Amino acid sequence: MVDYRLKSILLVLPRGQLSLNMRENQRRSSVIKMIFTSLFLITVSTFFGQIDTEFWFVAPNITEGHGDAPVVFRFTAFEQDARVVISQPANPLWSAISLTIPAGQSRSVDVTSRLDLLENKPAFRPQSKGLFIQSDHPVTVYYEVNHMFNPDIFALKGRNALGKDFFIPAQNFWANAQGMTPPATSAFDIVATADDTHILITPNVNVAGHQAGVPFEIVLQHGETYSVEAPGPAQNQQLTGSKVTADQQIAITLKHDSNLFNPCFDLAGDQIVPVDVLGTEYIVVKGFLEGGDHIFVLATEDNTTINIEGANSTTSTEVASLNAGQSQRFTLRSSIAHIKTTAPVYVVHATGFGCELGLALLPKLECTGSSSVSFTRSTDEGFGLILITKNGNQDAFTISPGQNITANLFDSVPGTEGKYVAARINLTDPPRANEAYQISNSKGVFHLGTINGGERTGTRYGYFSDFKTLKVLADASKICLGSTLELRANGSDTYYWFGDPEVEGSTLDRVEVNPDTTTTYAVIGSDAGNSCLDTAYLNVEVFEWAQPKLSVSPTCAGVEVTLAYIGIEPLQELTWIFGADTFNSTIMDTIRVMWDKPGVQSLQLMAVNPAGCATDTTFHFSVGGVLVEIDSANSVIRGEDLLVETKILDGSLSGSIFSWHPQIGISCNDCLDPVFNPETTTDYQLSITDTLGCVSSYDTRIYVESPIFVPNAFTPNQDGVNDFFQVYAGNVAINQLIIANRWGQVIFEHEDPALVDLKWDGTIEGREAESGVYIYFVRGQHRESQRVFEKKGSFHLIR
Repeated sequence: MVDYRLKSILLVLPRGQLSLNMRENQRRSSVIKMIFTSLFLITVSTFFGQIDTEFWFVAPNITEGHGDAPVVFRFTAFEQDARVVISQPANPLWSAISLTIPAGQSRSVDVTSRLDLLENKPAFRPQSKGLFIQSDHPVTVYYEVNHMFNPDIFALKGRNALGKDFFIPAQNFWANAQGMTPPATSAFDIVATADDTHILITPNVNVAGHQAGVPFEIVLQHGETYSVEAPGPAQNQQLTGSKVTADQQIAITLKHDSNLFNPCFDLAGDQIVPVDVLGTEYIVVKGFLEGGDHIFVLATEDNTTINIEGANSTTSTEVASLNAGQSQRFTLRSSIAHIKTTAPVYVVHATGFGCELGLALLPKLECTGSSSVSFTRSTDEGFGLILITKNGNQDAFTISPGQNITANLFDSVPGTEGKYVAARINLTDPPRANEAYQISNSKGVFHLGTINGGERTGTRYGYFSDFKTLKVLADASKICLGSTLELRANGSDTYYWFGDPEVEGSTLDRVEVNPDTTTTYAVIGSDAGNSCLDTAYLNVEVFEWAQPKLSVSPTCAGVEVTLAYIGIEPLQELTWIFGADTFNSTIMDTIRVMWDKPGVQSLQLMAVNPAGCATDTTFHFSVGGVLVEIDSANSVIRGEDLLVETKILDGSLSGSIFSWHPQIGISCNDCLDPVFNPETTTDYQLSITDTLGCVSSYDTRIYVESPIFVPNAFTPNQDGVNDFFQVYAGNVAINQLIIANRWGQVIFEHEDPALVDLKWDGTIEGREAESGVYIYFVRGQHRESQRVFEKKGSFHLIR
């Protein structure tokens, strides 16, 4: 979002963009008139610090060795009862917490029993710890670590905490105290608000295998979290100036556990805001810290000049020049300081009681503030308020319960030419632990900070003023052609939309748009409490649906082919699905694929455009070749014919050419099923060339076996001629012979695993067998082909 200011009642647009949203002068004039008219219709309304109906938060991991419990959420409702639900979208084990907060009252929810589900640990690994808090009416929320010796509060900033561009404004003056188990660390914790959020993290120091200054990417789903932890406790190991960018909205928590301010060490942290919520003017009011407070200013743009007035005395001026990501520390010894910069900056203020310190991100001065703020005092220890308002409003404060806030408590803020005043008020007495306070101003808005704690126990420091910035939000800034999108404006009291005929003149906080081309929408917001005007822009990119096309040449089974995407629409990602195999690529990549079978093959291609819309297309390819099934070995008796059947499994034979090699001992060399009659064992190869020119080759070996002779009679009369019944098998080893009489009774059976020739001498248990017909069964194995040979028949025994 580009954030331009309307500095006065006149409409001011950025130079060079006057025609961006106003198509003609006449139309621009009418817009200005309508703005003037709308200003007269503004009525005074009430503002509340950090007020919203939706909050995202991730709780930091605090060491048990110093103290990380109890932890509580504190809520305040306003004109209406508020029903609040605390959920953890990425964690199915989380049971939602629901409560109702009566109008004008505060409630606390102790979540200590769920600490393991809350604290974002371990670091450098996605977790499911993100919290989403919803309310049906506006509330304020803060998270408090309420341990006596290690406390602080984290003020939740609602939708002002959400953004895509952040720097980490960590302090780098104090180290983390050592000697605790687990160690106290500094970290920043990220929570994603949408699925597939791509986050680029550029650390300022080496962290967990990632080099300083080198971006690394993580991807989080809706409600998932990620913690980046400092590599050590030293000041120069803090994460100051690290950069975080995302393609969808995220929120970030900053924590420094057990900051060592000798002899004390105390927790300090806050929820931070994105760059587009920052400003160029801030006021800092000193608390009760020994030796002065500390201010940390972090630049978001190169060549940022910082002027700070009043830090050391009411007349002192300090100047610094910083580049993006650089930080400058200032010591605040005077009561009030004024900061003015040439570009938006983060300002973090560290203060507290004695040597116990807390830390808070300060709200910008421009177009922010509240006219009524409610909060809860946690302990009956020291309790101080910081109040900042415009000169003239200081006599209109009321506080309940408590003492009166009178105008004489306020001092002029240096460098503002008397425009602003500020006060630090000690409300320690009487002690009112766990009591809700409400502070209001009947004349205008103000900023409020609270400091609650002890000089040697611990301090809670936070700002409850509204970090309000006009924003245009949408569920997506990239959509597909034909989609409808709702735009939501927040951060002001009234709105006026302009820049496109779809929204021109609408005064609602929500509008629906259906652009057919990339369009910039704009809204002007006006705040009643401080007469401030603000403009915000949102660019909605429109992308056509992908129409996938492929460039591919004919291919053959077993041959690699290159597939190239030739669609012209912008794409984010391609997913190629080949059966069970899936590959992701960009449009610049080519895919090399090889099908091992011929026939019609399918490819599913999913093309995702930059708006996340997916087109799923199936392509069919004719893969050449013929897949057949043929025995790799056959045998034939020499002199006999053999027909080897070829079974077609896939592919087309139409128009195919067949070729057998060698061309001897075969009935035809250009047919599919020839008759084989070779003289010796021969290796044949069948080549099939289809109409695409694809050649499929298959091999078979034809073993030629010697003829086997089984006599039909023998004469066992011991004359040396035909005295035995035996099989004459050539190269077949006979290893089993069974002989039975004509009634089927086995009279001779012998197996010889040594493959020695077997024979029968015509006797049965030493007695001569009678003449007649006998039945035989013989089994053997061809020595070359290893094919098993079996034969049965009958013969005559003649005496």
